[in-house]
Amino acid sequence: MGIAYPAINDGQFFSGLIPLPPIKDQHRIVAKVDELMALCDQLETHHSNVAEAHEKLVSHLFGTLTQSQSAEDFSANWQRIAAHFDTLFTTEASIDALKQTLLQLAVMGKLVPQDANDEPASELLKRIQAKKAKLVAQGTTKKPKP
Repeated sequence: MGIAYPAINDGQFFSGLIPLPPIKDQHRIVAKVDELMALCDQLETHHSNVAEAHEKLVSHLFGTLTQSQSAEDFSANWQRIAAHFDTLFTTEASIDALKQTLLQLAVMGKLVPQDANDEPASELLKRIQAKKAKLVAQGTTKKPKP
């Protein structure tokens, strides 16, 4: 049932001969297939170990980069990554980790030189709130909803 080749009908198909190699050759073929499957299993294990080691390396390098205490440490850690950039970022996971690390470094303010004379963000927020309160008091803007 289910044969959809017009030149062969069921009767011809099921009455035909299917040649098989001698049993000795069949055993040899099975042994070779088993040997190749074992090699495939070894290759798969090796590949997963390499991928895991690569992921750990990328994670460690990003950890040292984000935890750098000084500009010199940051520069040295970045140079270590930049020297092997083309081999480190070959997988989608490593590229995603790079994106996340760059965002984290940007939030931490480590991507640009910091000016010690800049006021903290908390001071800026206080000035903004004071200016808003002044505008509300003057009637220029409406009081914001909580």
